[in-house]
Amino acid sequence: MEPIYTGGCACGVVRFEMVQDPIDMSNCHCRDCQRATGGPYFPSVICKVSDFNLLQGTPSWFEKMSDGRERVGRSFCPDCGSPLMFVNAVKDDIYAIYASAFDDPSFFKPSIDIYTASAQPWDHISPDAKCYARSSRE
Repeated sequence: MEPIYTGGCACGVVRFEMVQDPIDMSNCHCRDCQRATGGPYFPSVICKVSDFNLLQGTPSWFEKMSDGRERVGRSFCPDCGSPLMFVNAVKDDIYAIYASAFDDPSFFKPSIDIYTASAQPWDHISPDAKCYARSSRE
């Protein structure tokens, strides 16, 4: 398979490829994602783990319990700290990749906004996106 999308961290230690189109793209406005990104939301590109290949480097991971009482993990470059991926233990067959980790994130077009109940008042949510006050599974 030819890689369709490539990416990595800011310093180049970690590199990856995604070999199929994303399953979905979304923005998460929960407080955990706001803290992890330093911004109003986490722009995520959802892919199957089987469509993701780590090409170089080994990301570090931080794990915790989510608001929904699920074990979640966030990966980042151990050298520069760039955020890379998010995984939920309940859906361990998919990765949510930070859109900004791709070499060319211009393909990112979110169709869903989740945890909008936590969105900051200065955040602008697209009127075209489907919105959920909490998870899209609720």
